This record gives sequence, C-alpha cells and structure tokens, in this order.
Amino acid sequence: MQQKLVVMERPSWVLPRVLGEMFGYTEKAISEKRKKGQLIEGVHYKLAPDGKYVYHWRRYEDWLSGTKN
Repeated sequence: MQQKLVVMERPSWVLPRVLGEMFGYTEKAISEKRKKGQLIEGVHYKLAPDGKYVYHWRRYEDWLSGTKN
C-alpha cells in the first residue's frame, strides 16, 4: 500500500497567542502595537467574525524587518 504525504502550511491569519509564540512577543505587546496604530487594520490585523483579532504573520514579519508596510 502506498502512503500519501500530506503537507499542511501554517494559516496566514493567526491568533495573537500564536503570533507571540512565533516572534517572542506577549499578547499584551502585540495588542499595544495595534492600539497605538503601529499596525494597519486590514494589512497586519483584522477582526474575525467571532470578534477576535487575528494577525497576518507574514506581513507582521515584514513589518518587524522594516521591509514592507
């Protein structure tokens, strides 16, 4: 029997807890960046239908490195 390989990519939009784990920031620090306007709504973060903020980790990484947005 032949095995199938399933590759799962991390979703683009993640909860603050996951973003914090990826980049070493606390959820509070991420929230403060959003509240201070350092992050752009619709680019770096958005409000999900369930009322939670989610963050685009690739764009956040670009923002951190100063390369985009």
